[in-house]
Amino acid sequence: AGEVFGLLEVLMRRHAVRADVLAKGVLIIARLGPSFLQHEHRGVFTIIEAMGRHRSNVELQRVGARALLSLAREERALHRCKAGGSVGATVLAMVGHSQDEQVLRDAGRVLEKLCPRGLAKVIAICGDMGLTLPPVSWQEYTQGTAWEPVLLDSEWSAQLLKNFREDVVVGARRRGMSSMSGGTDSYGEADPRGQNDAEVMSGAKLAVAKGYRSVGLREELDAADNYWATSFLEQSRSPARERDFMALEMVGCDTTLLRPPGPTNDQLQRLCESLSEGLAHQLGAQDGELIATLLGHFSWCSVGAARKIVSYGGASALADWLRAPRFRGRSPEEQELAYPMQRACLGALSSICQQDQELANHVMGLGVAQLALDFSSHVDQRMQRATMRLLTRLIPINRDRPPDERVPQEEAWSTVLRLLRDTDEISRTCAAAAAVEMVEDRWLVESEDVGQIEELSSNLLSALGAAVDTGCASAGLPLLLTIGNMLVESDRDYRIAKTLLSHPGQKDQPSNQSQSLVQLLAFWLSKGIATGALAADKAAGIAAATALQSLSGFEAPLPFRELRELLVCGQSTRAEPALREACKNALLISVREENQPQQLAYLLATSVGKGPGGEDRLAETKILKSIAERIVTLLRAGQGQATDPLVSALERVEHLLPKNGAGKSKHAAGNSGRGVAANAVSGSRWKQENRLLDEECKVVLELLVEAKNFRGSALPGSIVEEEEEEEDALDDVMMPLSSSPLLASSMQFEHERMGQSQTVPLAKSSPPSLIHQ
Repeated sequence: AGEVFGLLEVLMRRHAVRADVLAKGVLIIARLGPSFLQHEHRGVFTIIEAMGRHRSNVELQRVGARALLSLAREERALHRCKAGGSVGATVLAMVGHSQDEQVLRDAGRVLEKLCPRGLAKVIAICGDMGLTLPPVSWQEYTQGTAWEPVLLDSEWSAQLLKNFREDVVVGARRRGMSSMSGGTDSYGEADPRGQNDAEVMSGAKLAVAKGYRSVGLREELDAADNYWATSFLEQSRSPARERDFMALEMVGCDTTLLRPPGPTNDQLQRLCESLSEGLAHQLGAQDGELIATLLGHFSWCSVGAARKIVSYGGASALADWLRAPRFRGRSPEEQELAYPMQRACLGALSSICQQDQELANHVMGLGVAQLALDFSSHVDQRMQRATMRLLTRLIPINRDRPPDERVPQEEAWSTVLRLLRDTDEISRTCAAAAAVEMVEDRWLVESEDVGQIEELSSNLLSALGAAVDTGCASAGLPLLLTIGNMLVESDRDYRIAKTLLSHPGQKDQPSNQSQSLVQLLAFWLSKGIATGALAADKAAGIAAATALQSLSGFEAPLPFRELRELLVCGQSTRAEPALREACKNALLISVREENQPQQLAYLLATSVGKGPGGEDRLAETKILKSIAERIVTLLRAGQGQATDPLVSALERVEHLLPKNGAGKSKHAAGNSGRGVAANAVSGSRWKQENRLLDEECKVVLELLVEAKNFRGSALPGSIVEEEEEEEDALDDVMMPLSSSPLLASSMQFEHERMGQSQTVPLAKSSPPSLIHQ
């Protein structure tokens, strides 16, 4: 049995992305029998990890619940199931699929064996769990994927259709927040965030620390899943429905059944009382784990539920269970049973803090900061994740608390630095999220330990290289945010930028971990414009472009490959406005510092996609003008650099520039389907925009003509030979790229990159002639 399990574990780890493979592996482990667990303690952990990796897959949750039920038949196997965290995994399977009868039935039978007293209390309070657990939806947050084919329509402007899609399609909401800005929820509590703050999931929202703090860091429910969990507890609310409900209640109707399932105020109060009284009544660790997991899930679903739980003493009860002496200092077997309960309490407190700063202040007043750090060096990785999530939610309010309640900086630093080197991707993500808040709270600027800053820079680059290897945007996003904030803080303290730039890569590490900072950042640009890009992918692209923009202030000009990547990705029709602006700013900073006109000419002639008629499309005229001006400036300063390849590139640009009156179609002005007055205004705007475009194109053409006039000027022989060698080296690089997807349409570029991203790293070292010192 041990040899079979060893082979199964390797197979399940190698094919972790396949839910069907994991389900078959879980079934085989269950058939090895309960006696197998007496000798192999990793069996339960492997099942629970598989369930967490695909929490959105209902079939795997059914198989996992049946496997745990089969293994919990004998006493010693029952102990292994309890110590492995089976109660929490079973409850999360129930809350993730509360409408599936088989999951509820099998999970209920598992809980009967693991925590019978706690389950009896929960059933006495809540009754049918299917009517109490809020429905959870599993989404990828793919924004407007169905619109992608429409963007290829030859009659309409791609940018117009993209803007219309973003205006009409409602952004995905996270957590189940109220759709009414500043409105109230089912518990009569005002939602302070509203629609204009954190509830709309988009790349631009996630690409800033404030948005990532609200919705970016995922809880244990969906932390390892490809899909993001969303609660319907408040998402289905609308002002019109609430007015109807109030009218029905005034005439004596019960509107409870018209709302999504969820706990009532009375149920929340009784659950908090049961948890608080459970310590005195000698409830077991697994009984406390069950109630704590439920309270944490209800807090995750709604800010109103979180406030009610705090007002009923639920947060204080969770802290008391963490401090309870009877779960510490006992035999190793008894302590092992308490670990899952302590992890559930930390997760519940983290979910409460995530909803509101006022709630986070209340939790911090309970002295849980130091309490959480006591568990930060725990041997269980899941305990370390829960600790880092809680600390991440407490650091933003750290300065507002008395010194004895604040997060100890030295201990927090050492924990974050250690977990950034961890082999577990979720642990690194949680540590990176804490690092975002540390840098945002100016811990780096106030630090006097240069070695600490250097270690953080080295560990961040190592973790970013590991994220590039896996291509996981959720893991890379907090690292990109941290690096971007560090570069911004470098304006006040150059030590920070110096430590980042002095670590070009981990040369002793394999694969992408040996790449430079510029190459690691540029990898994420194409993620933000890929077909069907998720909100996390778009946010990673925006954060990378923003970091490159800040980095350009220290290392301009960037290498040619990264400049071309900025141009193509920033000018894609799929790029969000924030990505477009960040790429443009970073590009122009490097263009102003570039000293090789031939590279600028190749950049100028780069195709960024297809136009309405299927022709190659250049970048916007403002960018073309800036590049052309720099080329002319360089040629004026050193005549004779207008080589044949440079002139050929300029002639290609002349051919592709929009002709007079062909800049935009009337469809691009958006006048179709409007009234006469609206059409008149739209037509006037269309004429004005075309006139401005014609003037800009005219300026670009004049600059190109002036640049070509430098052709044939003589230089000293040695300089000519050096230029010819540089041209040959550049031609060797550009010749294979002439047929590359990066120089074809943006759709072809993105399609091929999506297919090659797992095998061919994006950023490679530039040839010697392209490296800028």
